[in-house]
Amino acid sequence: MMLLLSLLSLLALAQQPCSDELSVPGERLSVAWISAKHSQPLIGGLLRVVPTSDLRRWIKEEEKPTVGRLLQATGLRKKNKTPRRAWNVAIFEVSKDQLCRPIADAQQGSTSSGLATCPKRQARSTRRYPGCGLAMDWETEKPSFQVYGVRWREAAKRGHCLLPAKRFVNEGSR
Repeated sequence: MMLLLSLLSLLALAQQPCSDELSVPGERLSVAWISAKHSQPLIGGLLRVVPTSDLRRWIKEEEKPTVGRLLQATGLRKKNKTPRRAWNVAIFEVSKDQLCRPIADAQQGSTSSGLATCPKRQARSTRRYPGCGLAMDWETEKPSFQVYGVRWREAAKRGHCLLPAKRFVNEGSR
């Protein structure tokens, strides 16, 4: 029964148009990778990141921002309860040419709104990411944040700032 409901929700999501216009990032961009504590990216792996400024704006606009709600808004958790596991926010400064857009039906080597599209393998459509360069908010069931792909090796070249998600949310809501 649960499998049938999951399949139906995926079908409904696939039919939902990804009509939001994607903005073109500037030459340099601060992006955030949200992950469970102790998660490690593969050296050649692709991270799904969101613009840090969008996260900070969301925290300011949200009535009562919490880590659980942040994870729900970025498509990482279904429920907005505070998670038992600790989560981190890693912030990177990347250049525009290091980013790609996870567009599920894009042709290999194509571009979308000024960025190269991610390889098909990393751009698959899922419940969390409908495959149109946006994350899905589990509460509203609407697209929430622009999502980019960046290779760990490229993002980490200039270093990064790692914050506990709770601190990121608390400091952003002041």
